[in-house]
Parts: sequence; C-alpha cells; structure tokens
Amino acid sequence: MKRVYVSHSNRNDRENCFNEVSRICYSIANSHENIMPISPLHMFSFLDDTKEEERYKALEYRLNLISDCDEIWVFGNWENSEECIKEVNMGRILNKTIRYWDKAY
Repeated sequence: MKRVYVSHSNRNDRENCFNEVSRICYSIANSHENIMPISPLHMFSFLDDTKEEERYKALEYRLNLISDCDEIWVFGNWENSEECIKEVNMGRILNKTIRYWDKAY
C-alpha cells in the first residue's frame, strides 16, 4: 500500500483546514484502493501551533514523517506557506514523488 503524505497550506483557519484535510483524506481513501493518506495535521494536533516550541516540534515530526511516505500530495496555496515549502523541499531532497493539486480533491 502506497503511503501518501497530505500537505495543506491553509493553517490560518485551523478548524476549516482541519475539516478540509479530513475531507481530502476521506476522498483519497475512498477513491484509491491502494493509497493510505497520512495527515500530519491530524497526527500532531495535540501540539499547540500558537506556541513556537511546539510548532517547531510539529514541523520536525512532519519532516521526519516524509521519509516514511512514498509520495507527497500538496493541496492549497502552498507557495505562501513557509511550512509547506519546507515539506516540499524535504520531499525533493528525499527524491519523493510530489503531486500538486490546484483544486479541491
């Protein structure tokens, strides 16, 4: 089963982003039999984004998680998100396949 890391840029509105990523992961899981969507937003939601130390820890966890995934699927306006840029760059360093989705999945 292919593990797909779901990167999403809209973190300014955490609740809407959380719901959007949930919808994206649900759609991926139901339309691709051999793909397991991995949502770092959900995995590390126990960390507080408003605290710099915890935000840094979440980023460190996410960057490490990328190495365990087969691909990165990027959603939203990622070029305006410093953290998405770091995730994409880590994927490039690790030679991961990166797919960009410019519309809702």
